[in-house]
Amino acid sequence: MGAINQLSLEIPPTGRVFSIITEDPRAPLHWLALLKHEYGISTSIYTRLSPQRLAKHINLNSTEFHWLSESNDEYSLTPSLERIHHSISTRISTDSGIVWIDAIEYLISRQGFDAFLSFTRSLSDELSATGWTLILPLSPLSLENTQLAHIRREASTIDIGQI
Repeated sequence: MGAINQLSLEIPPTGRVFSIITEDPRAPLHWLALLKHEYGISTSIYTRLSPQRLAKHINLNSTEFHWLSESNDEYSLTPSLERIHHSISTRISTDSGIVWIDAIEYLISRQGFDAFLSFTRSLSDELSATGWTLILPLSPLSLENTQLAHIRREASTIDIGQI
């Protein structure tokens, strides 16, 4: 059985925040690429991967993405929770789709866990009346057990199958 047959290609419900618990937070990008290909879902990706590295996982020609970096690059976005929040708030005001943030551990190390949790709660409130879904792939090894429990409370875990 091929990897594609083992993935769950169900579209997550809109207006909610979900987490994907995985040892490799980059691996679920394959699932996102398949969802985008199969259903034509709009995506907005916030990542620590440079555009060159991200392109190895997903077609960037039809994907809105932001490289969370201090670099002076056309795709970079300063990795502050305020700037990311503003960018996401602006994006979810129209259309529908998936917002993907795969730099959770990085953002927590820069801004602190409590600030990240408040950021997630605020986005959850904003998403509730939209056609957008926020997905947070993360490694359970990068967080303390209580932190992981808090994130799971705010962002229900979805199972995307084996990659």
